[in-house]
Amino acid sequence: MHGTSRALAADLFVSIPDSICKKRGHNMTLYDYNNLKESFDTDKMLATLMKSHGESPPYTELTYRRNEVIMEEGTPNRHFYVVKKGMVAMSKGTARDDSILTFCGPDDILGFLSVLENAVSPISYTAISEVTLFRFERQYVIDKITFGQESFWYAYFFYLNFTHPILVRESLSNLPSDKKILAGLVIVAERFGRAEPDGSYLIPYYFTQKVIGKYLNLARAYVATNLRKLEQDGLISLSPKPWKIHDMAAVKEILDMKYTDLYSLTKK
Repeated sequence: MHGTSRALAADLFVSIPDSICKKRGHNMTLYDYNNLKESFDTDKMLATLMKSHGESPPYTELTYRRNEVIMEEGTPNRHFYVVKKGMVAMSKGTARDDSILTFCGPDDILGFLSVLENAVSPISYTAISEVTLFRFERQYVIDKITFGQESFWYAYFFYLNFTHPILVRESLSNLPSDKKILAGLVIVAERFGRAEPDGSYLIPYYFTQKVIGKYLNLARAYVATNLRKLEQDGLISLSPKPWKIHDMAAVKEILDMKYTDLYSLTKK
């Protein structure tokens, strides 16, 4: 190994705080996702940003109404956002219409792709429910988290949590339309919905036919037709609201979905 490569590798190992390495003794796997998540998830990052040595942290709490644009594709961005509550759609303009790539909920980060100086946002963020955000100035975030030993791992988790849901969405692209819609419902239900004791899942009200259509690149009328078919087949209920997936385990078996959320394996 060249000297530069050895130095870089050493830096990455030094970057891990001793507290993490000691949690499971000498047998701890250094790069285990769950171990690292305990020290580098959004909660820990937000706590770091809120530390201001006696002064009030320089953030603004903002509220957006449903369908309000938070950040527009192609525009400069000077801020870094953390979702406190509500749901945000991350979208990309296409030749026909905006396509929703993924959704961001409580504790998710907005603005990661354009946090550098002079960067413009390659994507748009739009509220699909009422949303409350913490907004920080870009330079403050850079000063707080990019010069510490832990900056590599924060960046790693931002990247992982940003890209994984998009890859899951892409995995649906070749499914028949009815299965694609059912799989889309599974993804949003597991990630943002509520599990019931009987194995069913309730889907939040803001995942409408229009929103699901933009997420799956299907016309709204086509979504409506296939939702009714899925209801007739006994897989979901559309009324009374909220929508419900009756038996999540059975539906995932039908779809042969190995996982939907980050590192949540449901099938060996």
